[in-house]
Amino acid sequence: MELQNLERAEWERKQRQREERASSDQVPIKQNGEESPFAAENRPRKPQAGPKMRIVNGEIVLDTASLEVDRHADAEREAGELEDVVENPLTRKINQATYGKRTKTESWDEEMTDLFYRGLRMFGTDFMMISKMFPGRSRRQIKLKFNNEERRDPERIKQALLGPREPIDIETYSEMTNTVYDDPKVIQQELDEEKKRIEDQHAREQEAQQELLRNPTGADKAIPSVEKSNGGANGKGRGRNGKKQGPVKSMGGGTEEVIGTIDDFPIPA
Repeated sequence: MELQNLERAEWERKQRQREERASSDQVPIKQNGEESPFAAENRPRKPQAGPKMRIVNGEIVLDTASLEVDRHADAEREAGELEDVVENPLTRKINQATYGKRTKTESWDEEMTDLFYRGLRMFGTDFMMISKMFPGRSRRQIKLKFNNEERRDPERIKQALLGPREPIDIETYSEMTNTVYDDPKVIQQELDEEKKRIEDQHAREQEAQQELLRNPTGADKAIPSVEKSNGGANGKGRGRNGKKQGPVKSMGGGTEEVIGTIDDFPIPA
């Protein structure tokens, strides 16, 4: 219903404008095609624009007052009576730039420009680090400043990038960015400790992998060599090499007696 009322009010407004325009266009004209005198008197007069000439002492001179233009008076005369409009979610007009992230930034003065070149000497073209030196400005704005300076003064940009580097002072940079940074030495020490821990872990993993390749079954010790024996009631005896033999523990968990080896049997000629 509210939308219908808005559409009806808009239609009525346009209808009134058409009627007013039609009434203003209707000018009484004589039969011979000439305009009536009272029609020219009732027509609203528009202020004449441009320089005016005056006759002073029989000479034509330029009126200096006509060279000045009062824009405020012209705007008020053209605007007429203004209508107060209360916007609501239905009457508010929205376009693609309504919710855009457009922020108004301050202009670059000479001091801020010198600070920008100092950031170039310290960080090069790392615009994110340079933007931290200017609270309220983004990386994109620093990039645009770099492009403008590159067009305006390319030689200064070249000297800032290719010239001697300015050392980075952590304390000064911390004051500029309003941020507290850790000591670089402490950070380097923590990085070295983390690197050593990763290297030790990698070495242990390689050692475990090599051990798995050497012993794929997972047994801790190799099976003891089978001693040679000539046999006996209790399985104990000596072989041909004179070593004493006894019971040997098998892989299955029990004990088995070795009664001989293949070397004890004679080889046929």
